[in-house]
Order: sequence, then C-alpha cells, then structure tokens
Amino acid sequence: MTATAIGEFRAGAVLNEGFEILVKNIVPFGTISLAVAFPSFLYELSQGAAPVVTTTNTEGGNFYVERSIVGGGALITVAIELLLRQVAVGTISYGVFQEMRGQRASGADCLRRAVSLFFVVAAVAVVAVVATLAAAILLIVPAFIVATMLWVAVPAAVVERPGVFRSLSRSAALTKGHRWQIFGIILLIGIGGLAAGYVVERLFGLGTLGAIVSWVVSAVVSAYAACVTALGYSTLRFAKEGVGVEEIAGVFD
Repeated sequence: MTATAIGEFRAGAVLNEGFEILVKNIVPFGTISLAVAFPSFLYELSQGAAPVVTTTNTEGGNFYVERSIVGGGALITVAIELLLRQVAVGTISYGVFQEMRGQRASGADCLRRAVSLFFVVAAVAVVAVVATLAAAILLIVPAFIVATMLWVAVPAAVVERPGVFRSLSRSAALTKGHRWQIFGIILLIGIGGLAAGYVVERLFGLGTLGAIVSWVVSAVVSAYAACVTALGYSTLRFAKEGVGVEEIAGVFD
C-alpha cells in the first residue's frame, strides 16, 4: 500500500516509498543530483577539502560531530548548491509524480520540465532559503519551524503554479498539523547525510578519490530528499484535500 493510498500523512510511509521510487529511477534522478552537487565537487578538487567539512571530537566521554564551512569560496559554493538542490526538487518532482501514476519519466523529460519552470522554482527556492536563514540569524522564529513550513513550497510551485509567495503560503497551509513529522523527516535525512559524509571522509580521505565518492554519495542523498519532498507534497494533498496523484500529475499532460 502506497503512502498516497492510506488517507493520512505518515512519516515512515513517506520515507519508505520515497526510497522505493528513488531505486526505480536511480539513473535519471541520480544524474540530475550529480549535476546539482557538481559545484561542491569542483570546489573540493580545487581546494583539497569539501566546502562543508565534517569534524569529530570526543570530550568527557561524549562524541560530537561538527560541520563547518571552510575556504574563501565555500559560502558561495554552498549557496549555489542550496539553490540548485531546490531546483532539483522541482525537476525530480515531475518524475516522482509520473512514477506514482505508473509511468516512467526519463531524465530528459525531467530536465525539459525544469527548464520551463526554472525561474519560478529558483525564485521560490531563493525566498525560502533566505527566510530560513533570516529566522536562524534574527532568532525571530527557530529556523527549523520555517524549514518545515516551507518544505513543499517547490512542489506546490511546480504543480499549482500560484506564484512565488503564494507557493510559500500554500506550503505553510499544507504542512500545518504535520510539522513535527516533517521535522522528523528532515532531521533523519540530514543525519543520514552527515553520517554518510563522515564515513566517506574516514574511508577515502580528502584526495581525488574521496572527492569523487563524496560527490556521488551527496547526489544520492539529495535525490532521496527530493523524492521524499515530492511524495510528501502528494501525500499531504491527498490527506488534506482528497486530491490523488492522477489529478496532481494531470497538470503536466
């Protein structure tokens, strides 16, 4: 039974089905995500270290994992990748919806959709990222609350095309009542990405081979996050409004 058929939003079901969809579409989705992670890959090759480095520390018997941005161009690299990841969510969303309705979308199909919606998705992504960072810096609202509120803003922009700010408000409306579950999803994927990055660094180091493996692993994590986000949007629409995937995907026909 799929997450969209159970009539309610369940984090575990969304995570599981998102993984199944990724496995079935690993080539097109993975290729898109490799392109998204390419700026970080280039930075790591040129600087000898990833723009965001995982470090470990043991104090008083406690184990700590820390992340820090390193290098002069790291901040720009990270900002570019954050934007591209949201564009990837919009691109992969089309493929996810097609898979859910029993059709397979090629990478070329996904990219054609991305080109046609690039500016809208990029605008939504920029505003969402800025809002989240502003919340973190100004401490007006915890950043994780903003992140959960805006979780499905990009899929909403792709499917419903209400405009930039209405996509954000649409996401806030859809996620209301499910934000702790969504926060759990974001947290689990984030922890998984951190753990994967740490393992790659320990096993392969910071040389060329480590950079290549890190690039691939980061792409897989990014693709999975995109699948889960698109699936989460569809599941929320079904749970709150009774709108099925046929109706959602039908806007692309």
